[in-house]
Amino acid sequence: MGLLVFVLFIVSVFVNVLLFSKKQKIKKTIDAIYDDAVKRAEKKAKENVEILRGELNEKLKKQTELLNKANSLEAIQKESLKKIEVRELVLEKKEHEVHKEKKENQNLKCALEEMKKELEQKQFELTKTSKDQARNILFKEAKNEIDDECAKYAATAIDDVASQIKERAHKLLLSCIERFPYKQITDTSVTFVLLPTDEIKARLIGRDGRNIRFFENLTGVHVSFDESKPLAILSCFDPIRRYIAKTTLELLVEEIKIHPSLIEECVKKQENSIEQSYITHGKKAASLVRVTNLHPELVKTLGKLYYHSSCGQNVLEHSVEVSFLMGEIAQELGLRADVARRIGLLHDIGKASKDGFETHAKRGFRLAMEYGESECVAYGIGSHHDEMKATCFEGSLCKVCDAISATRKGARQEQNDRFITKIRTLESLAEELAGVESAYAMQNGKELRVFVLPEIVDDLQSKLLAKTLAEKIQSEMKHIGKVQITVVRQTQCIEFTSSV
Repeated sequence: MGLLVFVLFIVSVFVNVLLFSKKQKIKKTIDAIYDDAVKRAEKKAKENVEILRGELNEKLKKQTELLNKANSLEAIQKESLKKIEVRELVLEKKEHEVHKEKKENQNLKCALEEMKKELEQKQFELTKTSKDQARNILFKEAKNEIDDECAKYAATAIDDVASQIKERAHKLLLSCIERFPYKQITDTSVTFVLLPTDEIKARLIGRDGRNIRFFENLTGVHVSFDESKPLAILSCFDPIRRYIAKTTLELLVEEIKIHPSLIEECVKKQENSIEQSYITHGKKAASLVRVTNLHPELVKTLGKLYYHSSCGQNVLEHSVEVSFLMGEIAQELGLRADVARRIGLLHDIGKASKDGFETHAKRGFRLAMEYGESECVAYGIGSHHDEMKATCFEGSLCKVCDAISATRKGARQEQNDRFITKIRTLESLAEELAGVESAYAMQNGKELRVFVLPEIVDDLQSKLLAKTLAEKIQSEMKHIGKVQITVVRQTQCIEFTSSV
């Protein structure tokens, strides 16, 4: 029992020792943790103090800057107030001066009004013209001057535009004309056939002229022979008859025996062959200007133009020229070149036949409508002599290109007696009118200059005279074409100084 107590005592002592040592360790650990926590807290507090001190310094700097700015703004405001006070004083002074000047101006205005009334009264007493009348006179004079200036400016502008348009048109026409190889006229109403020998000439004439008389009656062509050399001369105004006679004569020359039945056979043979030549010439002309899809009858009619001439110019060649020109000009102007070439090629198809009393332009219009051409093409054909109105821009070109081809140098010929008669007729028609001093036809009868007596004919009557003369020429000289009439009225005043 005593041992157990002793053991328990020992165990209790040992436990107390262990607990005491454990308490000491725990106390040391707690002290260490406490010290570390205190140090950290002190360090953190110092850092916070430094941060707060920095923020406080920055706030103090900003407040100082704001105070400085406020002080400077206050100083500026004080200066501005001083300047405003000075300006107010100056403005008050100027306002006083302006008020004073205004009062003086009103006094001067009143004085001027009184002087103006006195001057108007004196003017009225001197000129017997009121203020409104004088103003109207001045306005009228100013209006006349402005109208004159506007008229001069408008005339100058119109002349400039007209010259530019004329120059551009000349360049366009020249560029188109230069691209086509034109021919000089060679066609006449007489055809020559060279015979190999005089013996053949005798066979052609026959006994007592039987063969040649039968030949003339059958073909409608007059035949004569050159005495100096074996040459047959065929005369006829119908080119188709003349062509048939020429080809028939060339066939007869190769025959040994010539008699009326052979002549009749050869003439019929050539009449049949010429029908095929119409188609050949028509197709060739259409191919030259790249016109396609023509009605067969139009091709045939077109080929007939090969045997027709106008003032010596071959009508088919003329149609090809017009077609080419219209195509080139239409292409330059941005129009339909194919339609323009078609109108130009067909514009004279009415000349192939002369049935009835209608003009060749109207006859061409009828043929074009009959054989399925468009209205643009048909009316273009009918309008090239101003007998109809073109329905498209391409048709309007036909008249211009027709005139270019017909009036170019070497295109046509005109007998001297007919030309002189036309010129004299133009001049006599002008000289018949009252007040005309003299008249002169110029540019192959395309222009007529009329000189009038200024003491009889005034400016207005000059215009009426030009219009009357144009109507007179158009009614009495048909198919003369376009004639420009220029009436010249000139007044000359001559005075001499004294010899002293």
